[in-house]
Amino acid sequence: SSGYGARFGATRRLVGADRKQSGNGMAVAMSFRRSTIALALAAVAVLMGTVTAYAAMDAMPSSDHARPGDWVLLLTDDNNGKAIYNDLSTEGNQPIYLAPTAGEFTAGCGGAGTKMVGRLAWRGNRGGVAFRVPTLSLGTYYVFMETHAQCWRIAGTVSGTHGPLVLAIGNVVADNQDGAATWSVDSLGPPQQQRPSQQPGHQLATPAPIGQQLLVGAIVIVALLVAAAAWWRWRRRPSSLS
Repeated sequence: SSGYGARFGATRRLVGADRKQSGNGMAVAMSFRRSTIALALAAVAVLMGTVTAYAAMDAMPSSDHARPGDWVLLLTDDNNGKAIYNDLSTEGNQPIYLAPTAGEFTAGCGGAGTKMVGRLAWRGNRGGVAFRVPTLSLGTYYVFMETHAQCWRIAGTVSGTHGPLVLAIGNVVADNQDGAATWSVDSLGPPQQQRPSQQPGHQLATPAPIGQQLLVGAIVIVALLVAAAAWWRWRRRPSSLS
């Protein structure tokens, strides 16, 4: 009788220990799952940011720095005919804004601290706007365009690097002011015929910078590694008593 009770008590303790270890294993697995989900969401957020940031239009500024009152010219860049801005050209007259880089991205067109500086004029696939830099707090500003009731940052290549255009407003005089001050849309010439191989009405989305693509790839890889570790820990959990 006493021997049976001892064996029964030992068995209960082993089962209890096994349940506790199994519970700990499930808790670890759940923790890994939460981490994996968080990393996956971060990857999606970064990926979405790279898509929406550069999807509207590329442009070339006459200067990436200026003082309040200086002239700056912004001309569209069709990447040697690869980008078709037919939709934008048809709409026309898009407002252009300067918005602080430290501000809210969603407030780029008319939000606090932003300023509309002009409207795009078009000749076929080419457009531009010349504006005088308004009196704003010294600092760096993104260039936004409002089109079809949406607000987009304008991108471009400056010093060999592609990304959102940034205008630094400070105490350094703007470059190429003479050309910017005398520019008119007529200088774009007559509308050019589109190449037959191109799709009219299609607007090319410029790819995100390679640095952001690598960042997204790294986050995805880390998320996969964490998921694999969670699966391995779950498979290695102590089995129940036979």
